[in-house]
Amino acid sequence: MQHKLRFATGLAALTLATACADSSTGTGITAPVSASRAASASGTTLSATKTAAGFREDRLEYDWSVKKTLRSVMAGPHMIDEPLTGHTTVTPDDPRWLEYQVVATRNEGTRYSATGVRGNVCVTNGGSVATQGLAITDVVQTKTGSGQFQDYVSKSVDVLSKPVLAAGESYCYPYEIAFAPQAGAQYRNTARVTITNHSGYIGQPFGPGSNGDGVKADFAIPVTSTAVTRDESAKLDEQIMRSCTNVFPTLYCSWGATGGPTLPASITQSTTFDFVVDLYNHGACGESYPFTNAIALTESGPRATGEAPQVRRDSTTLQVSTGDCAPKPVRTGCTLTVGYWKNHAWPSDFWYMEEVPSLSFFDTGVTWQGILNIEPRGDAYYILAHQYIAARLNQVGRHSYVPPEVVKALQGAHDYFSLSPAARALVSRNTLIQWANLLDQYNNGKLGVPHCG
Repeated sequence: MQHKLRFATGLAALTLATACADSSTGTGITAPVSASRAASASGTTLSATKTAAGFREDRLEYDWSVKKTLRSVMAGPHMIDEPLTGHTTVTPDDPRWLEYQVVATRNEGTRYSATGVRGNVCVTNGGSVATQGLAITDVVQTKTGSGQFQDYVSKSVDVLSKPVLAAGESYCYPYEIAFAPQAGAQYRNTARVTITNHSGYIGQPFGPGSNGDGVKADFAIPVTSTAVTRDESAKLDEQIMRSCTNVFPTLYCSWGATGGPTLPASITQSTTFDFVVDLYNHGACGESYPFTNAIALTESGPRATGEAPQVRRDSTTLQVSTGDCAPKPVRTGCTLTVGYWKNHAWPSDFWYMEEVPSLSFFDTGVTWQGILNIEPRGDAYYILAHQYIAARLNQVGRHSYVPPEVVKALQGAHDYFSLSPAARALVSRNTLIQWANLLDQYNNGKLGVPHCG
């Protein structure tokens, strides 16, 4: 955030990449197959290729856990510990220090052997419409002597990375199947690729290998084993920034380390670290917020082909109240409208207010300033957001008095913006418009606080 913070955290990012070329050890064999039905106006066609490489591995696999706790809440001029009740009150000029501890634990590791096959199934949409209902089943087949190949083990291939292929689009889906080897067996891997809008088969699964023949590639299990260590390290994503952003600028927090790594960090052994959050209230009253502080630990591979890394999460929540509101003062200050805040510099008499324009407005990914530049066009979310931003700037930036009914509307709006998109969809438009109209009256000087003229 800015230089007054003792250290800054960021969001850990883990990018997964897939490619059509098999990168595993062993010999991969590519076998193309095409579904040769002509496209029609209502459907499309598919073609597919696959790679297959056997593996034999001696694995050492670690497992991780993570725990976050609120160890103490300190208050008063000498920062004496409060009883831990799950609730605290932060009034103007009476900050709190919140001491957190994160414990990341790596177990001693599990040793085991694994054999199987891995590779990619690469699919091309050869028609003029997007695919529907794409599904891939990968099958290991075996035979001994002069017999016929028989299905041995199968597994659905994860297609969530690209569930729909646009017209002419190609994509490679990685797979891995572990299985117990059979003595003296020959191995073949097949893929059965289907969609539900294939030309000539609308509404039923059809595609390369759907008749059971499959898109084939032979492979062999290596004689010698390769040593593989899995999840030896992990990445930590300390998410205090999200908690602070969601209560900003009504409450302001900064934080600093009292030991342990700066986050996010890659760790290779069990780790414990503490840090303290300084929580300030510069003018709010009559409101209450769940201050949820979360941590995410992502195990770092190598993973099985096509397998997402495992993420461990934990969080702790402290309910923070801003204290009772004082009686209406003789001098109430004055308010400014959305139009003013959209076109003029924002207040900066408190140094932390300089950060407001550049922070994301809740989970939108758009800055507070940017939200005001979005035309609502009847969208109740943005209608309310505009009035909420102006009211907060009047309250915190101009120190204007906020009547009880406006406090209630601000609390309701904050709780709404803090919800997930799915939960927000359950809140009625009428409720949002009622809050927006009341905040609009306040911002226009019609609720006992005059407009700045």
